Amino acid sequence: MDRLHPQAVAGAVWAVALVLAGANCAAAQQPVRDRVTLQLEGASSRTIIACTVLDYTGEEITIRTRPNQAARTYPASQVVEVQTPQTEPHMRGLDEFAGGRLESAAAAFEQALGEETRGWVRRDVLAMLVHCAYRRGDYVGATTRFLALTESDPAT
Repeated sequence: MDRLHPQAVAGAVWAVALVLAGANCAAAQQPVRDRVTLQLEGASSRTIIACTVLDYTGEEITIRTRPNQAARTYPASQVVEVQTPQTEPHMRGLDEFAGGRLESAAAAFEQALGEETRGWVRRDVLAMLVHCAYRRGDYVGATTRFLALTESDPAT
C-alpha cells in the first residue's frame, strides 16, 4: 500500500475546507424568501411577490426580489399579507398565544426576540409581547414594550 505524502494530505484537507467554507458562505448569503401580497392602487386583482422583505413599517414595505436588484418600496396601505419564515420560538409563541397560554407565549416570544435578527420581525414579536402583557393585566410591561415598539417605528 502506498503512503500518502503529508503535504498532499494537508492540501486535500485545505481544498475540502475551502469547498465547505464556500458552501457555508453561499448558504449564508441566500436571502430569506418571503411572499408579499399587495393590492396595488388601481389594480383589480392582488399581486403576489416572492422576495426578501428588507423592512416593513407602519408607512411602507421595502422588498428586494433578487440579491443584486435595487430595493422597491410600496405603501403599507397596499400590503394585504406578508408570509415569512419564523423562528421556532416565534411559532411556538403564536401557538401558545392562540391557545390562551399567555405565560408560555410570553416566554417563547422573549426567546424569539433574542434569536430574530430582522428588525421588522422583531417589531412583530414586540407587538405580541405587548398583547401578552396586556391580557395578563401587566400594564407596565405592556406600556414598556409598546414604547420600545413605537420608538423603533413611530408609525406602527
